[in-house]
Amino acid sequence: GISTEFDGGKSVVYCFKDHEEFVQGLNVVETCLFKREEKGTAKTIEISWIQQEKYCLLDIGDLFNCNGIASPADPGNFDNLGGIVGAYLPDDEVTEGIQMVKGIPFHLEISGFDNLRAAGQTLLLPETLNVDKIHLLAAANHGDYDVTLLLGDQSEVVTIEDWCKDTKDLSFEYRYTASGLRQYIPCGIKIYSLNVAKIIEKLVLPKNLNVHIFAITLELK
Repeated sequence: GISTEFDGGKSVVYCFKDHEEFVQGLNVVETCLFKREEKGTAKTIEISWIQQEKYCLLDIGDLFNCNGIASPADPGNFDNLGGIVGAYLPDDEVTEGIQMVKGIPFHLEISGFDNLRAAGQTLLLPETLNVDKIHLLAAANHGDYDVTLLLGDQSEVVTIEDWCKDTKDLSFEYRYTASGLRQYIPCGIKIYSLNVAKIIEKLVLPKNLNVHIFAITLELK
C-alpha cells in the first residue's frame, strides 16, 4: 500500500485476499496508514532490568510511544500511524506488571503508552550479559514484516506477524475499533524467541514503525 500526507492523509491498499479491515482488491482509506521513515538519529538509552532467576526483564518504558492497550473511556491507537485514533486491544483483559506468558516472564505496562514502534532504538545494558535467548513480546499492524535485530556484530532476522492473524501467545477475543465498538476477531501479541548464545552489551531494535514491541526478556546462560 501507499499513503499520502495531503488533505489529512489518504491511503491506497491492495489486498490479495479478504481481510478483517479490507476487501479483496483495491481499497481507498481516508487516513494515513503508512508513514515514511523519519530521518535523524534513533534514540539511544541505558536501560535497567528486573532479575527473575535466569531471566532479565528489560525496562523499556522510557521508549514507549504507542498506546495499543486501552479502553473506550481512554481510547488507544495501535494501528493508525497517521491518525489520532485507531483500533486497540482491551485493557481489562491483561494485568500490568510481571506476567508469565508461555512460561516466560515479561514486564508489561498498561497505563498510558504500553509499547514502542520500532525505529532503530539502541538499548545499552549497564553491564555485559551472557545471553542464551532473547524473547520479544511483539506484534505488527497492517501485515507481517521481516525485521532485523542487531546484537553487537550479530544480526537476527525475525518475521513479526500482524496482530490479528493466527493464534497469539497473549490473545484477546476482541479488539476495540476507533469508534469504541467491540469487534470480535481474535487479536493479540506473540512471543518471538531468538537463540543468541553470546555476550552482549547493547541491542539495536528493528527499524519499522509498523512493528510494536511490548516487552523484552533476556534469558541468561
